[in-house]
Amino acid sequence: MKKLLINLFLIFGVLAIAQNKRFIYEYKFISDSTNVDDVKTEMMFLDTTKDGSKYYSYTVFNSDSIMKVHFEKQLAATGSINV
Repeated sequence: MKKLLINLFLIFGVLAIAQNKRFIYEYKFISDSTNVDDVKTEMMFLDTTKDGSKYYSYTVFNSDSIMKVHFEKQLAATGSINV
């Protein structure tokens, strides 16, 4: 029984380490230094894996996904893509 519990804890530990993790940040910045009252906000993702990490904008990611779906629908309907 003791060995079974130890093995279960080891398996859960390995699974917890092997997971990909996503952190979501609210990024605030001033795009124009002459207008410091204009603070812009953007949601950013940080994805971490065992191979590295990727930091990107949610807005860009979402628009890329929508564009990809649109292109796939157009390709399925017509057999070609018009850009």
